[in-house]
Amino acid sequence: MTRLWHVLVVTVVGSVLIPSALSQCPSGVVTVRGKIENLPSEATNATVTVTLKTPKGEFPKTAAVTEGQFKVDVAFSTLKSWSPLWGHHCSNLPRSVTLKVSEADQTLAERVLDFKKSFEQQESNTYRLKQDLWIGLSKPPGTKP
Repeated sequence: MTRLWHVLVVTVVGSVLIPSALSQCPSGVVTVRGKIENLPSEATNATVTVTLKTPKGEFPKTAAVTEGQFKVDVAFSTLKSWSPLWGHHCSNLPRSVTLKVSEADQTLAERVLDFKKSFEQQESNTYRLKQDLWIGLSKPPGTKP
């Protein structure tokens, strides 16, 4: 009888642990491309930080701005929940996307996009902007248009 209990315990523990080890949620990727208008010529080390805000946390990534343009691919976890009975629930999506343009620890511009309104799915768990993104920086006083 003791052997039967041992087998039963191992079976129950295995049925709980094995699905979590074998079945994982895929990562999602959000691609953000854009152009920055009126970037000062002295801003040679400008960066863009894109932060995905999901119910399960924030996922930031920073990239350099080159000739006023940028492209950032931000990976995020799609794991929303897990239970021993139903396994993984892989539906965690960003609610908003924050873009911050910086130069030498100074924020030049910040923009928040609604994920559902601004992004579309390309392939499974891969998203991109629905339209071109332009971020306009205000011109310093005394500059000509």
